Amino acid sequence: MLQTLKKLLRFFMSDEPPNIHCLLPRIVNYSNIFDWANGILGRDYETTCLCFLDSLEHCKADRSPQYKFLKAFFTLCLDEKTHKIGIIVDRRPAESIDIETKDASPLPIVSSSPLSMSPSPSVERLQAALGKGGKSVTADDRVMIPKFGLRKDLDGLAIKEFGSYITLNTLTIPDKRTSMSAPQFAKLLEIAHEIAPIYELKEKNCYWFALLIFLVVKKRTGGTENGGDKIERRGRLWNYKLGGTTPSIDDEGGVPNHEYERALGDFQASHHHDFIISSTHLSRLT
Repeated sequence: MLQTLKKLLRFFMSDEPPNIHCLLPRIVNYSNIFDWANGILGRDYETTCLCFLDSLEHCKADRSPQYKFLKAFFTLCLDEKTHKIGIIVDRRPAESIDIETKDASPLPIVSSSPLSMSPSPSVERLQAALGKGGKSVTADDRVMIPKFGLRKDLDGLAIKEFGSYITLNTLTIPDKRTSMSAPQFAKLLEIAHEIAPIYELKEKNCYWFALLIFLVVKKRTGGTENGGDKIERRGRLWNYKLGGTTPSIDDEGGVPNHEYERALGDFQASHHHDFIISSTHLSRLT
């Protein structure tokens, strides 16, 4: 009896976050989006429904080929405690490709180790590896979370993975009643992958993936976008610079309109019920 009371006392007095691997991991967590979503939408669903998106940052690495990625910031309210969580989302080719060069040994484009700091290859070398005909390479869409999901460690994790980078656009969601829950965000990542499961250098690449998610979140939440050029204009410029098809007026930031509309439609259809659930949870917290 005494031991039980001591354990309960340590639990209530501890400042250590609860053990929720998909949000508050005990170590730095690198996951495929489907593995991450399994925790968010499955075993931890009752808890993750209490976790809501605050903002989304669209970022660009400085080193070639200037990978684009997203930093997502969530707030989890659990047991009268508030946990501020940060994660990184990105897309890359799933398999390692060795490129023979005259001046150097083969360079792995994508290391199997998540902690690799190998210099990212140029767009030209990526093209050479994938082939002009467009070698089919499965897209590896990932979620990275610092230990305990600590936001203060998110910048260091991004630098370790991508090198120095800049934030291009920030989406802030001022009204929590229109925010997106962690399960809804996880489902959106799955939908984006299902639309384009194959990585393509000039189209379904990291630029496309980040743009599509940013645009759908912006539309669905009514968030406020800040920073330089609007995301739509940036997307069109990047698409053109990569040599992709010149976007038409019907494109959403360089993302073909039919892909954007499908993502929105699939998202709303699959999670209409969860929006009701999340709104109920949120009403209890506010």
